[in-house]
Amino acid sequence: MADVGGHVAFEAERLALAQLRVDSNEQYEQAVRMATEISAHALGVERVGVWHLRGPNELELTHLYTASNRRHSTERQRLLLPDPSAYGTALHARRAIVANDVATDPLTTELGFYTKPLGITSMLDAPFYYHGAVGGVICHEHVGAPRTWTDAEVNLACSIADMAAVVCGQAQLLDAKEALRDSSARRLDGSRVETLAHVATAIGHELANTLTSIQLAMLRIQSSSDPRVAELAPSLTRSVALATQLLDGLKNFGRAGAIGTRSRVGEILPALVPMLQLLTRGNATVSLHLDEAALAPAIDDSDLQQVVVNLVVNAANAITGSGRGGTIQISVRALANGRVEMAVQDDGPGVSEAVVDRLFGLYVTTSAHGTGLGLWLVKQIVEEVGGSVRYEPAHPGARFVIELPQRTR
Repeated sequence: MADVGGHVAFEAERLALAQLRVDSNEQYEQAVRMATEISAHALGVERVGVWHLRGPNELELTHLYTASNRRHSTERQRLLLPDPSAYGTALHARRAIVANDVATDPLTTELGFYTKPLGITSMLDAPFYYHGAVGGVICHEHVGAPRTWTDAEVNLACSIADMAAVVCGQAQLLDAKEALRDSSARRLDGSRVETLAHVATAIGHELANTLTSIQLAMLRIQSSSDPRVAELAPSLTRSVALATQLLDGLKNFGRAGAIGTRSRVGEILPALVPMLQLLTRGNATVSLHLDEAALAPAIDDSDLQQVVVNLVVNAANAITGSGRGGTIQISVRALANGRVEMAVQDDGPGVSEAVVDRLFGLYVTTSAHGTGLGLWLVKQIVEEVGGSVRYEPAHPGARFVIELPQRTR
């Protein structure tokens, strides 16, 4: 039970919490940590959990503070309530659920499957509201001999819940702003790709004319009576062949971006490899392995190209940063579930454990010159067509695996 000094300290902490602006995810986490610590130590309970209502009879734990080891955890846990549920009904009808003995209180006996394994004997739970409805509940869980909650402690718990409502409201506004920024960034990248497609088409047209002139000149060089001139023909022929390959990739990239066509992987990826090789700036060798060239993923050519380009550039940057050359392999195969798997794997230094959990987040980058948009954009594009993307350590290196549905027709 909190003493007078504890209540004074609580008032100071509560004032600090009330004045905290939630303008970032870091500040939101700070507010939640502060609120749970305040209530745990002021009320003298072992555990304080922030549970969000996900359905009529479903709660999800999003944050847990344990007082004995002063540990915060954001590991998610789902709790399904019985149907009908006395506890669930009370959440919508009461300012607080006060259970001095959870084993005998009619509102909490149904939670024995949750409370008994954790040794919880008494609970003081305060629902919080936003948008006029119950959004969740702050659960104060006492471990030890059952205790009787005082009016002052109930009021304290309700105050914390009121502040939680404000924090959650600010967090929702933050999410809305983030979603708007995501949408703007997506449109910006789409605009960049469209512009790049037009540029690629224009460059491809001019290069085609130039290569035609060079090929005509090659015929004259090959037939030259001067052996020193004729010796130049093989190396020049190889250079022209490479330039032609790059041109084909550039033209295909521009055509896909402008028209939004959908092709089979065997029609689009091989032509893209020379351009991908160019993007590695000579620091890596790009190879392509197709189990079945006729696979047809349900994604526009321009989007597929952008996904591959982003992943290859990401891999190339990692290899360049390691200070040595490397390899990048693109592989495509059919899965037993009817989907198409595309993997991009490199033998670079891999991904730091510090960023693995947020690797596909917006503006997350480990490169000094990165924008933090590449992997985020890959995720957006892939998920828009019902696909998925994941990261796998390659030992050495990194492997990004994409699963896409196949076209039905």
